[in-house]
Amino acid sequence: MREYQWEQRGTEWIDAALSLQNFGELLSRIAHDSTSSLCFRESSGAIFTASSDPEFIENVEAYPLQELFRHYEVDRIVDNDVPLGHLITEKTPPLSANSPLRKAAILAVKIHAIRRKSNAEYRISIESDILQRLLLRNTKLRKILEEFDGKIFPLDKNSLVAVIGFKKRNSERARLEDRALSNMEEKFSRFFRRYMSWQEKQRLVIAVTPQFPMDETAVCDFIVQTIENLKELHGENEPYTDVCMGIGSCKEELQALPESYEEANRAFHVAVLEAGAWWRRWGDLGSYRLLTIFAEHSESDLFIENTLGELARKNLPTEHLVLLDTIRELDRHAWNLKQTSVFMNLHYNTLKYRYHRIEEVLDVNLNDAHTRFNLSFAVKLLAMKGR
Repeated sequence: MREYQWEQRGTEWIDAALSLQNFGELLSRIAHDSTSSLCFRESSGAIFTASSDPEFIENVEAYPLQELFRHYEVDRIVDNDVPLGHLITEKTPPLSANSPLRKAAILAVKIHAIRRKSNAEYRISIESDILQRLLLRNTKLRKILEEFDGKIFPLDKNSLVAVIGFKKRNSERARLEDRALSNMEEKFSRFFRRYMSWQEKQRLVIAVTPQFPMDETAVCDFIVQTIENLKELHGENEPYTDVCMGIGSCKEELQALPESYEEANRAFHVAVLEAGAWWRRWGDLGSYRLLTIFAEHSESDLFIENTLGELARKNLPTEHLVLLDTIRELDRHAWNLKQTSVFMNLHYNTLKYRYHRIEEVLDVNLNDAHTRFNLSFAVKLLAMKGR
C-alpha cells in the first residue's frame, strides 16, 4: 500500500514538473510529501534539501561537497552532461537512496529544469530574430514593438551595438568558435539592464542599454575587459586569441540603433585589419571612418583593380599571395624593410627580392610616396571586403 502511495506521489510530482512555472512550488510539493524542511536555490537548476537540520538549511550553499556526501544523499542531476543541479536529502526514508520516491523526485526536477531551459532558449531565439530584423531594417520598429504585445521591449533609448567575431573564418574550428561566442554571450547578458543578441557566420551581435551609472565608455571598457579576461583564462587556446570586436556609438533613439550596428560592423572590419589592436570603437576610428564608408562604394572595386592589378584577382597563385602579404606587412611597418624583415622572420635580402618583384609585377616604383599611399589604401580596402 505504501509503495503504491509512493508511486502515486511520484506521478504527481512529474505532472507538477510539466505544468508548474515556479520552481519553488515543485520543490515545495516534494518537501510536503516527505514531511521535511526545505531549502533550494533556483539559479543553478536545483539545490533541494529535505532535512530537519536547521543549521544545514541555513548554510547549505556554503557546505563543502565532501561534507554533503558524508552526511546526506546527494544526486547530481544532469541532462546530456549539462549540470542542472543537485537533489540533497537525509539518508532516511522516504527519499533515501534508490527509493522510488527519490527516483521520481530526480526525474521531476530534471523535467522542470529542461522545460525551463527550453522555454528560455525559445524566447531568446524569438528576441534574437526581432533584433536582427530591427538592425537590418527589414521591418519598421513600430511593427517589431507590436510583436512584444505590451511586454517590455528588451532595449531602450541610449543603446549601442557591438559586433564580435574572428580575424579568419575557419570551417574546421566552427564549433569551437560558436562555443567561444556563446561563452561571451552568457557573460555579457548578466550585467546589462537591457540586452539582446544574435549569432551569424561565427559572429556575435549584441545590443545593450547601459545600466546607470554606466555610460558609453564604461560599457566599452566592461565588454573589452570581459573578453580580455577570457583570453587570459584560455591562454593560447584558439579561437579566443583570434577574437576581434567593433563597437558602435550610443543612439538617443531606438530608431537610430541600426546606425550603431553599421558603425560597429565597420569598426569590426578595421579591428580585423589592424595588427596592434583587436578591438576598435567607431568614435575613435579617425580617418578609417572614411575608408570604411568608401569600401562600400562601387568605385572602390575599380580603385583596387587599377592599383593592385594582377594581385587583386581571386584565386591567386602562391607567389602573388606572398607578394600581397608582403605589401600588407610593409604598409604596417611604414615601408621600413629592416623592421618588416624582422617581423616576418625573413632574411633582409629575401625581403628586398620580394620588394623588387612587387615593382616588376605592378610596374611601379615603391620609393614613390604616392604609389605607397595608393597601395596602402588598396590593401586595406581589399581586407575590408574579406579578401
